[in-house]
Amino acid sequence: MVGPSTGGTRWSVVVSLLVAAAMATIAFITVQQAGCHDPGQYIARGTGYELVGGCIEPNDLPIAPDTTPAPSPPRTRAPRSARNPAASLTRVPSRALASRACAPLRESGILSG
Repeated sequence: MVGPSTGGTRWSVVVSLLVAAAMATIAFITVQQAGCHDPGQYIARGTGYELVGGCIEPNDLPIAPDTTPAPSPPRTRAPRSARNPAASLTRVPSRALASRACAPLRESGILSG
């Protein structure tokens, strides 16, 4: 009986390590060529944090669109019956409803009182 082959597993490990090493080398070279020696720092202000220093200039950032919402039309109140259709129904006090619901249980002796 022939055992499982480990050649494919070794090959995939070697290829994975070579790809990881290549990606790490590319990342290192990219950082070295970025040309920014002052990474900047974040300073807490009253409304949040502000980046002070660094290689980003205000002109490098896109201008955000105006997100001010349009004014909504004035709301008018609907008649009470339209707001709450159940308001026009006859209201049954909760004690009376509970008493009516529990009557069969009291008669059978399950509930006392």
